[in-house]
Amino acid sequence: MIVAVATTIVCIVFGIFAAYAFARLKFKGSNVVFVALIFVEMLPPVALLIPFYLIFKQLSLTNTLQGLIIMQTSWLLPIVTWILYSYFKSIPKDLEDSARIDGSSKVGALIKIIVPLSLPGVVSSAVICFVFSMGEFMGAMAMINVQKVQTLPLALAQFVSKYSIEYGNITASAVLAIIFPVIFVLIFQRYIIKGLTAGAVKE
Repeated sequence: MIVAVATTIVCIVFGIFAAYAFARLKFKGSNVVFVALIFVEMLPPVALLIPFYLIFKQLSLTNTLQGLIIMQTSWLLPIVTWILYSYFKSIPKDLEDSARIDGSSKVGALIKIIVPLSLPGVVSSAVICFVFSMGEFMGAMAMINVQKVQTLPLALAQFVSKYSIEYGNITASAVLAIIFPVIFVLIFQRYIIKGLTAGAVKE
């Protein structure tokens, strides 16, 4: 829960500002940077595990929750930025200009105007981050080998040994593991549906 919640919060906060920068602030090379961001996201995570491990070992971030949060954030932040970028581009710039005329700053207009109008996209992004982080196994397995900081997927893997598979314990633990994501989705399902269907029909 610590890793999932922290990763979600960091991705949403940084994703909002990154998406706003790409959608509204035109700077030199912005298109190239945005395409590069999406291209990096297409790389298979397994290809990044060894570089991550070597870097984190040098920084003493292996076997720490902070290391897991940083690693998962690097994988999920491009997705959040991409989703929110589409939402921010669909919001009329006149609304933001009106707020600026009334004395609001760019950040103020972003927080008071853009983010509330993009709430379905923000919630959908948060759900994606939370669910992925709760179920992430491969990166955690590469970075964590200390029991006290194991995540749920790593704990579930302990029930599979060389000579036996504890199906009862795996099933019971899996049910407990999915409770929080299911509750999270049920609470915000109205926004999730809006977020996932927005832009499906073009007029």
